[in-house]
Amino acid sequence: MSSNRNAYWRSLEQLADTPEYREFLHREFPVAASELPEEDALNGTGREGGAVDGFSRRRWIQLMGASMALGGMAGCRWQADEILPFVDRPEGRIPGKSERYASAWELNGVGRPVVSISNDGRPTKLEGNPQHPFTRGGTDVFDQAVLLGMYDPDRIDGIQQGQQVRTWGEVEDAFARLRKAYSGDGAGLRVIAEPSSSLVRAELKRRFESEFPNAKWVDYSPASDAAEREGLKAAAGAAVRPVYNFAKADVVVSFDADVLGTHPGAAGYIRDWASRRAPEDGAMNRTYCFESQFSGTGASADHRVPVRASDIA
Repeated sequence: MSSNRNAYWRSLEQLADTPEYREFLHREFPVAASELPEEDALNGTGREGGAVDGFSRRRWIQLMGASMALGGMAGCRWQADEILPFVDRPEGRIPGKSERYASAWELNGVGRPVVSISNDGRPTKLEGNPQHPFTRGGTDVFDQAVLLGMYDPDRIDGIQQGQQVRTWGEVEDAFARLRKAYSGDGAGLRVIAEPSSSLVRAELKRRFESEFPNAKWVDYSPASDAAEREGLKAAAGAAVRPVYNFAKADVVVSFDADVLGTHPGAAGYIRDWASRRAPEDGAMNRTYCFESQFSGTGASADHRVPVRASDIA
């Protein structure tokens, strides 16, 4: 039995102070637990800070906890970031106040008018432009998602050929070699570009075709509306783009075309179409949709008919 009857004990085994209990205490902590002083560490004479030879169990746990904490701190690294004020603040800039800019971006060759909201020089939100007749302040999922591309870590921030980054000087040298190799008519030279309604791009294309009359410029997009353009060109005799007026349509029929969903002009078409769907405002329109897959237009239609793509015609 333990000779120190006035000491506190936590269990009957500690009170009995058997050899088995002493061995258990030695092996309770697997790392260097057997190095504890046998008598002083076990009988508690150093429990309240008394002088003992070696370490008490409490002191041992304190040192081990401190070592683990310091080891964890040593493994933490962060990039130093200095926040410095403007030496000369830009005119009209108030820190923390949002600024709005009229802007635009393109979806499959169709310009999308938006208002960019910027905070301290960083774009944070896109809204529709209420003064533009195309959308009248409306946006869709593509407008809201395009902002994420500006913060994409994989976004190309320069001129790239394959996996190699090129400079403007290398681009000019490459064009000089093209002019030399295809001088004359440009037979065999091809340019692939994404669709665009930019007037600057149109002028660039005109200059290219005038310099290389036998070269070919191709506008390509994975979600191309080339069939629609070719059909309208055959019907109208010129390259035109349809502009629908759903605000005046009593009957709307869609043939495998998601004009209220993924269409580049959906933001404005949705507002026009919805203006005829309120019974209190007058006669409602009737919408029929024939499509080969589910779409936003089909979900909103009064009558939806699933048809195979090959049977749409």
